[in-house]
Amino acid sequence: MFSNRKNQFLFAHSVKVILFTLAMALLIRFLFLSAYSIQTTAMAPNLTPGEFVLGWKTFVPRRGNVVILICPGNESSMCVKRIVGIPGDRVEIVKQRLLINDVPADYEKLPGEGGDLVLMERWESLSWPIAIDSQTPVNMAPSIVPPDHVFLLNDRRSDPVDSRQWGPIPTSRLEAQAWRIWMSID
Repeated sequence: MFSNRKNQFLFAHSVKVILFTLAMALLIRFLFLSAYSIQTTAMAPNLTPGEFVLGWKTFVPRRGNVVILICPGNESSMCVKRIVGIPGDRVEIVKQRLLINDVPADYEKLPGEGGDLVLMERWESLSWPIAIDSQTPVNMAPSIVPPDHVFLLNDRRSDPVDSRQWGPIPTSRLEAQAWRIWMSID
């Protein structure tokens, strides 16, 4: 009889631990951290199709962050883009060079593969690799980022499906900030 009570206690305790662990995992998944798959080459050379990234759902949008959002015009899919403009910024591209508040980014050539030219784009203390197609000129008229909006660009600048096409994006559309690549399938 003592053994039966002990087994009942251990079973009940195990069930409580499993339920608590499951509840915590669901809480973290839905409130704080989520996984997203990369579907396109828009963020190459940094993120490529077949990769999965973890994204923090609680974050403050900052210039240079890579964010996940519900795609404008395609509410059923998620997009991954880089924040280059924050509220009040004037963003433009002249001859493939990003200008933020009339301050041009600096560029350094990096080794790359394929047809794109890979550059390190530096603006003030921030930097990130980008890919440009030297055969496709990229220009964009100035855009002022309104309050509670961000200006998003692809790291692969020849792909214009970003704020160049959509305009500034409300911060309420941002789902998460990309944190880490956790798996790659190729």
